[in-house]
Amino acid sequence: MQLKDCFEKALEASRELNCVSASKIDRTLTALADAAEKHTDEILEANREDLARMEPSDPMYDRLLLNRERIAGIAADIRNVASLPSPLGKILSETVRPNGMKITKVSVPFGVIGVIYEARPNVGFDVFSLCLKSGNACILKGGSDARCSNEAIVRVIREVLREQGLDENCVTLMPADRAATAELLNAVGYVDLIIPRGSKGLIDFVRQNAHVPVIETGAGICVVRAINIIQDDLFDMDTIPFVSGLILPAVSEQLVVFGLHDIDKQIVAVFLPRLERKRELARNNVAAVEGMGERADARYATDEFVVGVRFKLLQHFD
Repeated sequence: MQLKDCFEKALEASRELNCVSASKIDRTLTALADAAEKHTDEILEANREDLARMEPSDPMYDRLLLNRERIAGIAADIRNVASLPSPLGKILSETVRPNGMKITKVSVPFGVIGVIYEARPNVGFDVFSLCLKSGNACILKGGSDARCSNEAIVRVIREVLREQGLDENCVTLMPADRAATAELLNAVGYVDLIIPRGSKGLIDFVRQNAHVPVIETGAGICVVRAINIIQDDLFDMDTIPFVSGLILPAVSEQLVVFGLHDIDKQIVAVFLPRLERKRELARNNVAAVEGMGERADARYATDEFVVGVRFKLLQHFD
């Protein structure tokens, strides 16, 4: 498969963006937010095609799912990006050398940014908005699970670009196959930066195989402290703050660490089953227990987790 033409068009579009004013970029983003809401039915119809190919019990299902509330949230996020000050043309530092030469560091776009991600259709809107705001063209390589959703989203984006008088090649959607990934990772001279968003396996693969510079992402770590409130007569799961990683773990890819401070096995026996029930409600599919000393309960002692919760049984939690 040859995608050179797509890369060349993205490169040309990135150069044209250098001449686009910050106000026009903001107007385009605002128009995109309106268009996302206007085309909600079209996007959801495409998303239903993707969902039909996946079992609802699959932990990826919630990551893939779009609904009216989520699209409204996406549109709000795009408007928030539009309201931010432009990051371009900022003088970051100035130095005068002993010979009188003045050196100025100024923020400029990368050029063309390729983003590889999995079954997250919202990423298309997110990445494009941030790239356009920063004066970059973007090449999107989404997972095959979200193929229909990604295609619908990019159609909306390209329609807005044309209406605003910008090159539609400011965004390009790659075919959802591995051959396209290989070409993107080797698009030297066309793509200036690759950002993988997804599992550790995806990130490792990109880092090991890319001939284009890579910026790695990773799992967020959120820590919740559960101390002496964990007692039979006082304990209530609703008193523990459930951060986004536990509410929507499939979206956030976060590793939530529960630190259980100075607790005994009897309290663990109360805490873990109740958390198990809570995480089932949160669509969190796997839990792992590890700690200092004996493991509390073999049913929870698994090292296999996808986007789950890890419990650390600590003697001291500082």
